Parts: sequence; structure tokens; C-alpha cells
Amino acid sequence: THFERALALDPQFALAHVMLGFSYASLNYVGFAPAKEVLPKAKAAYDQALRFDDQLAEVHAFLAQYKHYYEWDFSGAEQLFRRALDLDPVVGGRQRRHRQDRHQHERDDETLYGRHSPTTGDVTHPIC
Repeated sequence: THFERALALDPQFALAHVMLGFSYASLNYVGFAPAKEVLPKAKAAYDQALRFDDQLAEVHAFLAQYKHYYEWDFSGAEQLFRRALDLDPVVGGRQRRHRQDRHQHERDDETLYGRHSPTTGDVTHPIC
């Protein structure tokens, strides 16, 4: 990918790590790859980005989304969103609005289809 090429040129390019992590997480979100295959790679990329630049709002914003949607660590996600907002109100605010919109869609889907477990991938339908 472009992000991997960027990291080959500069292994400490934090934003490339963030976007690589987002790419991995997106593969699972849209159903192209199983969680156990790509989510550890996403988390590792976010952690690397945070290690290289803890002042980059995107690191905190995307890691917050990861914690919210894949680890269900809502308080940890909230802390990271707040940090992203502190660092860059535009980036942090955009990610928070995206999370709120996505959460509403998921609640609508949950009503129709049930809920997915982030750790096992199991589905429990509200009617069952």
C-alpha cells in the first residue's frame, strides 16, 4: 500500500502508521477480512503511531474509534477523543461526529439484525 511504502521511506512517519491502522480496521468493518486477521495489525499500527508522535490528533482520534468499536472501551475511547479535540479541534470534532453518526446507524442495524460481539464475532439476535 501507499502507507507501507511511506513507512519504508520513513519508519517513524506517525500519520502513515495511523492510516495503515485505519486501512486494516476498515477491511474488517466492511467485511473483507476477519477481525482476528486484521485488528491486531490495526492496533499495532496505532500503537506505533502513538509511540512516534503522541501530539498528533489523528493518532488519538483513530485509536479512540478502535477502542470504542472493537474493544468496547468506551471510557478509554472518550479520553482519547478528548485528547484529539485538545490537540486539534477540527480533527477531533470530525472524528467524534463520525462516531456519533456511525453509532446511530449501528443502533438502527442492531434493532433489525442483532448485535455482534467484538471479541468473538458471534451474533446475538434480540428476538432469540
